[in-house]
Amino acid sequence: MNNWKDVWDSWGKKEFDKFIIPVTTFWNYPYSFYNNKSILDIGCGLGRISYDILNNSKPRFVRACDSYTEKAREFLSKFNNCCVCEVNVLNMKPLRNGQYDIVIAKGLIHHTENPYLALKEICRVSNKYVFLITTGCNGWIHYKLYLERFILKFIPRKLLLWISKGNPYIRHRIFDSSKAPIRKALNYQIIEKWLDEFGFDIIKDKSTSSNINIVAKKIK
Repeated sequence: MNNWKDVWDSWGKKEFDKFIIPVTTFWNYPYSFYNNKSILDIGCGLGRISYDILNNSKPRFVRACDSYTEKAREFLSKFNNCCVCEVNVLNMKPLRNGQYDIVIAKGLIHHTENPYLALKEICRVSNKYVFLITTGCNGWIHYKLYLERFILKFIPRKLLLWISKGNPYIRHRIFDSSKAPIRKALNYQIIEKWLDEFGFDIIKDKSTSSNINIVAKKIK
């Protein structure tokens, strides 16, 4: 497998069902919380989070988006109140300001060329909540990663994105494990500062030493 399309295409329905991601484990809201809400799942991958919400609650509408959507379309096709589309998170201008009650971005912004602009767009299209999980450097990192991070931090981010685009393992290693490209770009304090700039307060925090896991609410 040499690209994300191959990885996603390798997933069958049996594997998809086996690895459905319960949203309740991420943000500790009951499924009823999503009832009657419009939801944008940006960077949806296979659509597992959207599937879990649609299958266990009654949202008004769910839009699941990613750069490759063929498998998400297949897995979410049974739901009438859902659409799947391709969207560039750095420029979601087709989507209106405050169009969605909840915008979910799990494992997305640290993969983008410009995490600041990605989060700005995410906040722009939300009128209530942003549910965010991203890789960040919040604390102690295993010593074996220091050499990787030291080497990789000198490589331009655009080049790292280009190198990792064709190989999921390399992409995971660079962006999720070593965290080198985002060493100085993403941490809890930076995310908190950006959210404040975009008019959002953090109301729930389940972050760890290596991941930022928060819910932010729009300041009225």
